Amino acid sequence: MTALRQSIFGLIGALGLALAGMPALAASPVQEVQAHGVSAWLQSDPAVPVVAIAFQIEGGAATDPPTLQGRASLLADLLTEGAGEMDDRAFKERLANLSATISIQATQDGISGMLYTLSKNLPEAADMLGLALSAPRFDPAALERAQASHIAGLISARERPSRRAYRAFLETVFGSHPYARSVKGRVATLQKITADDLVAFREQRFGRDRLLVTVAGDVTPAGMKDALGRAFGALPEMAPGGPADLPTVALPSTPIRLLAEMAAPQSTIVFGGRGVPRNDPDWRAATVLMQIMGGGFGTRLMSEVREKRGLVYGISAGLTELDAAALVIGSASTNNATVAETVAVVEAEWARMAEQGPTAEELADAKAYITGSLPLALDSTSAIADTLLAIRTYNLPMDYLNRRAALIESVTLEEAAAVAKRLFRPDNLIFAVAGAPTGLTGWRPIAVKDDD
Repeated sequence: MTALRQSIFGLIGALGLALAGMPALAASPVQEVQAHGVSAWLQSDPAVPVVAIAFQIEGGAATDPPTLQGRASLLADLLTEGAGEMDDRAFKERLANLSATISIQATQDGISGMLYTLSKNLPEAADMLGLALSAPRFDPAALERAQASHIAGLISARERPSRRAYRAFLETVFGSHPYARSVKGRVATLQKITADDLVAFREQRFGRDRLLVTVAGDVTPAGMKDALGRAFGALPEMAPGGPADLPTVALPSTPIRLLAEMAAPQSTIVFGGRGVPRNDPDWRAATVLMQIMGGGFGTRLMSEVREKRGLVYGISAGLTELDAAALVIGSASTNNATVAETVAVVEAEWARMAEQGPTAEELADAKAYITGSLPLALDSTSAIADTLLAIRTYNLPMDYLNRRAALIESVTLEEAAAVAKRLFRPDNLIFAVAGAPTGLTGWRPIAVKDDD
């Protein structure tokens, strides 16, 4: 048995991998429920008396103007810091009394969140979510606290090589595209964001036409219709701001080597390049290939960089997809003196995969991992709702979970070898290193823009 099979119960990483191998849901079939101008996917299961509602509103941090960078992230944090007649303390106490939680966060492409509650309290908990989305307060004290927290986090992150390496990579890959800007914002812009800015964002972006909803747990379709009205019925039918369309990213097509120097005992290496979009016919083969290359223990990078040479504690790589860009991103940390060797090994494995493709054994192992290990990803009601939301986000069919194994198993060795030439070509490998490495010659110095 190979190391990959031995590690079959390892942690689940990339979203693409999770979607590729998700097991079929064991309870009732997924069904569509429509009410109050909202369409939701529901996977009903009365086994545990809880309900999870996952949602996403199109348009996130990438819609922030450069002068208001961090606005979407601030808004997401403040939606649960008081709403309607309740200030932040009263709002949180009411949620606690309902045994409910609401979590909301901003991504580049949207505002996403989840309501998790006891099923008996779903109507009242859905009312709370409705208030958060339609009547947030943005009280001055709460806004000031959130700004201070975000700014403190950014200042602290400046001292981490991992953050600087990722910023150097993303700012270079995305160039002038909005994706180059940090979701968390910048110190200079966060200080200027006002409550009026947050109100304007919510009023422009929040509408039922921009909304995706999925639900899992102990709720019937009739109960779900009532909850949809309570949670989302107060949102306008159409978001005045319209679709959050972004230009497609023109990713670099030449090798780039970036060095962000800073005092640190270890350096962080971020590497990657152009990926494969989810709607591309090569996506399934690319998913299998990335599992072989960087999906965890027993994969090529872990074997060559950690197990054989002891250069790193961990190294991984996977597919990442945004609405307007598909990437491969990997990372590792190593001593400053071994950065050059680590980079050389990654380059060599990238080239070897492009030239030779995977072996038959690697392909079989990766398929077994993807199709056999992922029941762990559906270990809770909230995980099921999140997974259904990801499926909707990528416009996959409602029965995708029942078809996933056959789709992965259909990837042939010849197909994988052909896609490997596309995915791992030498000009599709960009490196960004942050730290004080030795032995790197000719690398481009870079100052991270989002450090101010």
